[in-house]
Amino acid sequence: MIFKHSFHILIALALLKGVAIADENSKWESLSIEQQEIFAPLKDQWNALPERRQQRLLGRSRLWQDMSPEKKSRISARLNKFKNLSPEQRQVYREKMQKFRDLPPERRQKILRRREWFRSLPENEQQKIRQQWNGLGP
Repeated sequence: MIFKHSFHILIALALLKGVAIADENSKWESLSIEQQEIFAPLKDQWNALPERRQQRLLGRSRLWQDMSPEKKSRISARLNKFKNLSPEQRQVYREKMQKFRDLPPERRQKILRRREWFRSLPENEQQKIRQQWNGLGP
């Protein structure tokens, strides 16, 4: 019986210690200088963000740091474009992305390969295809 109570106390202490460590690690002040630069727009909100969101953002920041300058530039341009959309346009975009994510993996891969093929074309060829596409009716 004593062992059972001691075990529960040890578990509770371990959980509390884990919470304290998680809380300490998630504070703005505990971020590296590089991370603070990356997340500067979130500085005032960072400590209030859920731990899971902070961890997801930190994971993505590591990916960002490993990216080539060209890829960073492309992503920044897309983020700025998204930022300038109206709330309705953003919602449409999110719905389309969710629809894409819901596709079977082989269908997603086929679409991605076609997109890469299209991007590999010279600009004038891309423009011709866009014009043909826009000329098609519903």
